[in-house]
Amino acid sequence: MLSDWKWILQFLLLLILFIGIVFGAYYVTKWIGMAQFRKYQGKNIRVVESIGIGQQKALQLIQVGTKFFLIGTTKDRIIFMTEIDQTTLEFPTEEDQYSSFQSYLNQWLSKKEFQKKDH
Repeated sequence: MLSDWKWILQFLLLLILFIGIVFGAYYVTKWIGMAQFRKYQGKNIRVVESIGIGQQKALQLIQVGTKFFLIGTTKDRIIFMTEIDQTTLEFPTEEDQYSSFQSYLNQWLSKKEFQKKDH
């Protein structure tokens, strides 16, 4: 009887240790990622937006000082495409970011409701 409790206690301790390691790895990885991100973000040059258009190919909108440029990047090259007029760009506000999360949440919840009705 005592050995059963010993096994249960060992299992619980190992489970807690495993969960601690997983959470620790998550937060350390997140911290390292933010440190790397800050390392590559300068005061005068920053990547505003990036979108993948193929395998190891992307279009990037970069800001240098007050000017904006569209460049294409591949594994081996960076290609200047054009300068973009700032008045043609749309920048999300804080309210847009929160409302977009709200819209995603509402879509997800409505899908769950729809799936429940089907069953």
